[in-house]
Amino acid sequence: MQASPSTRPNHTKARRLVALAVLPLVAWLVTGCQGAEVARSIQLTNQAREARGTQPVVSNSTLQAKAQSWASVLASQGRLVHSNLAEGTGGGWRALGENLAEAHSVDEAHQLFMNSSAHRSTMLDGRYSQVGVGVAVRNGTYYVVQVFGG
Repeated sequence: MQASPSTRPNHTKARRLVALAVLPLVAWLVTGCQGAEVARSIQLTNQAREARGTQPVVSNSTLQAKAQSWASVLASQGRLVHSNLAEGTGGGWRALGENLAEAHSVDEAHQLFMNSSAHRSTMLDGRYSQVGVGVAVRNGTYYVVQVFGG
């Protein structure tokens, strides 16, 4: 027989209250970690661009939302596949580009991008002035998405 809300033991209610109190903290920690990983990816990208005489990219909230959403999709599916770039990026772009990586860290994803001529070319392309980066983690695997716009 299932207990009704009025007859549930107090310890069950206490557990729920603790869970409700902890959820915002967990959400903040996850967001904070992703924020640090996103910032690291942009930092590494700009270091590579500056080393080659290309202007740095700046974060764009629309591209950021697109990249994060797609990184979450990739992590949930456990595979890499490019998105429809025009979808979710707003209008008015002259050029759009996307890099995807599956790695053990954001730093490793950056190395994978730099070791691939196609990904490196996208990252260093001077047509791009803005970027959005998404990072999602599943079972210790990082899914990193970079969406460039210019």
